[in-house]
Amino acid sequence: KFEFVRYYEDISREQTVALMRESALFIQNSLFDTFNLSVIEAIFSGCSLLVSDKVGAAGAIASLEKCDQIYDTYDIDEIAEKIKYTLSCPNNLRLRKGITDEISNIISAKKLVEKITEYAK
Repeated sequence: KFEFVRYYEDISREQTVALMRESALFIQNSLFDTFNLSVIEAIFSGCSLLVSDKVGAAGAIASLEKCDQIYDTYDIDEIAEKIKYTLSCPNNLRLRKGITDEISNIISAKKLVEKITEYAK
């Protein structure tokens, strides 16, 4: 465990979204990932992003650059350097603009379903 990391057990979807909205940076340092929707949710929540080059969702972000990706998931120096850089040069707006139309349509449809469900309660 790291002192600078907050660990959460089981939290609700609402709590997760609220935490993302309060966060400056979302890091997904996976060794393997077919497609992780939380990466896209983090961008739409206002987070800058740092992901491993193994994250499947990266393919849906056309504006993703080398500085946004971790190439050696075990290299603490690479990760630390990229965290510092991303915090000083946020990438959220650039990445949000680069999300492919297909993913944007999926997110829009998901938000619409959530709103309809919310009103139906």
